Amino acid sequence: MFKIDNTTAAAAAPAVPAAGVEGYFTGGDPATGTPATIVEAWFLNMIQAEGDNLVTGAGLARDKANNGQVYQAVKALVARGDDLAMSIAAPGYVTLPGGLILQWGEATADTVGVVSLFPIAFPTVVLAHFVTLHAIAAPTQFVGGAPTTTQITTYCNTATAGVRWLVIGH
Repeated sequence: MFKIDNTTAAAAAPAVPAAGVEGYFTGGDPATGTPATIVEAWFLNMIQAEGDNLVTGAGLARDKANNGQVYQAVKALVARGDDLAMSIAAPGYVTLPGGLILQWGEATADTVGVVSLFPIAFPTVVLAHFVTLHAIAAPTQFVGGAPTTTQITTYCNTATAGVRWLVIGH
């Protein structure tokens, strides 16, 4: 992607005309008197600006000899996950497009109950939660307490047990 830089290029973009009726390009048809579409400078500047914004927004330097930069920019932006808020630590979370949130963490559960705060609050509701053992001295039964939108309480019926939890909500 590279902005036009020949000797006839204008220093500033021309004014964009008022929006007309949306349509499609045509090569014209002499038999029906349909004229070919005239591609105006403002339209070409718009296409150039969109491509340039994509490339520079992905952190790439413009390269006149590289015709794959728009593709590289899309790949970089998707890999960066700008639309996904996340923390991959423990506890961690990821917010998915559409509002679904996954949160996870670990705790040392006991018979009284151990509260673990979520990294972010669920705005609406918790849909499901799962608790698994991850570090125990002896077989232990346990249950994850009913989570709220801001925390989960984990319990075990004997002594303590290391647990990992996963909570899904929106």
